[in-house]
Amino acid sequence: MEVGDQIVNSLMRLGLTRYEALAYIALVHLGSSTVTEISKLSGVPTTKLYDVLRKLAARGWVELLQGRPMMFRARPPKEVLRAELNKLTRDVRDAESVLSEIYKKRTGVERPEVWMVRGQASVENKVMDMLENARTRISTVFSKLALDLLDKVKGCLKDAYWRGLEVRVLLTGVEEGLDLGGPEVVVLRRKPFGVETTIIHSLVVVDALELMLVLPVGVREETIRDVVGVWVRDPSLAQLTDDYVTYVARVARGISA
Repeated sequence: MEVGDQIVNSLMRLGLTRYEALAYIALVHLGSSTVTEISKLSGVPTTKLYDVLRKLAARGWVELLQGRPMMFRARPPKEVLRAELNKLTRDVRDAESVLSEIYKKRTGVERPEVWMVRGQASVENKVMDMLENARTRISTVFSKLALDLLDKVKGCLKDAYWRGLEVRVLLTGVEEGLDLGGPEVVVLRRKPFGVETTIIHSLVVVDALELMLVLPVGVREETIRDVVGVWVRDPSLAQLTDDYVTYVARVARGISA
């Protein structure tokens, strides 16, 4: 019997062994047949074939015909394969239902991705990459110490704005805002601690999915020696931070008014 590997492999993917696939294909060719004839056509050894045919009968692929000698007949391929498809569909639905429940519950134990980004050049590159890949919204905070960073990324902010993204820029520790050619810039003039204290260098939140908190290193007389970034991908934390920046920007508008 000449039969392509493709059909044999297809039946094996449905759970049949190679011998079972060859035996069933042979029976489809032969109709009702004896073990000797099936073995001759399929190439499956007679010593193995009785067990193979019993397993096929248990799966509903083969029927055993009473008589002497013992005869076997293949059930119609359309019926057999339709039954297999229905079973596979039920199994997929059951698996989807169970796994979806597990997936929903995983958020309470899911660990966020956290990276340390060291050095000003590395921080700048990461921030620009975040801004360029943003899809819906960008929220940023720049302190007086971060004006150089703002100058380097203002083109990305402007491009994002004109691509239709919601872009928010909050400045702290400065007296006047900047014209970025589109995005609104809000200045927070109130000093939260009553002194010239800067607790962050800058903050970027993208799509309420990821954020970069940049901290100054070696602050002295309004200059810094370097920066360290903490990049986090965590939707819950990013959304919370985005909401906070929105709130502070709203407060800043009220102060400015």
